[in-house]
Order: sequence, then C-alpha cells, then structure tokens
Amino acid sequence: YDLRITGTAESEKKKVYLIEGVFKVGANAVETPVITKSSASIRVSVGADDGFVRKSELLGQDGKPISTYELTKLKINPEIKDELFTYKPPSGATVTETDIGPTP
Repeated sequence: YDLRITGTAESEKKKVYLIEGVFKVGANAVETPVITKSSASIRVSVGADDGFVRKSELLGQDGKPISTYELTKLKINPEIKDELFTYKPPSGATVTETDIGPTP
C-alpha cells in the first residue's frame, strides 16, 4: 500500500492518526485474489500516544467497507492479579508433574 496520514481524530478520548492507503501493485506487493480484485484501499486509525491500531477498514473499489474491525475499551498494561495465572485442575483430574529442565 501507498500510505499517507490524512488527519487526526479522537477515539475514546484519545488522539488518533487517520491513515489511508491505496493498494500498490508492484515488485514487493503481496497480491491475493481478494486484495487485487475486491479492494482498492484501506483506512486505519492509530493511537498517537501508543501506536495501537484502533480501527481498520478494507475498502472496496466503490469506497465502501468490505471488512472492518475496531478495538474499543483498550487497556494498556492493566494490573492483573497473579492468582489469575494459577492452574487449578478440576476435581478428580490426574496430575502428572514433569521436569522440563532449566529455562534459558
């Protein structure tokens, strides 16, 4: 894709960069039937502070979205209790301890 920043906006009270890209057929382009026949461009919103993609749209030849995904309520490095990662086998399960050796 040939990409360019087209402006800024706000997503969930965070500044995002609006990026648009037009599919570029050429030496290094990865071409698939879906990309070359169905889509013409992409539109992406990227967090200005964290670089995370908030929204991405694959647009068809008519400029209408073919595929869209959007991340909302994104929490960066939330505190997570260690107990969440403690495995408790179900009652009656057979547990076999193994030694996989030292970790690198």
